[in-house]
Amino acid sequence: NKTISKSLNIIEDFFKGSDIQLIRKPKIGISIIGDRETIHHLINEPVNKQLPKTKVERIQFLCFEILKNTSYFTLQQLS
Repeated sequence: NKTISKSLNIIEDFFKGSDIQLIRKPKIGISIIGDRETIHHLINEPVNKQLPKTKVERIQFLCFEILKNTSYFTLQQLS
C-alpha cells in the first residue's frame, strides 16, 4: 500500500540522525533496530499532543501506535 509506504518513509526520516533503523522485510514485517532505550525515548517523546486532523496524519499516528506495541493488539485497543 502506497500510503503505508509513505508513512514508513516519514518514520525513517524521524529516526534520521540517530542510530535507529527501520528495517522492512516484504511479506515478513517491519522491525526497528537500535538501542532499546533510545527507541523507547524517540517513540514516546511527545512531539505533538494534538489529535491528528487529516487522513494522512491519522494514518501516520496509527503507524506510530502500531510500532510502539510490543505484543499482539486488537483494532479496538487502537481506538
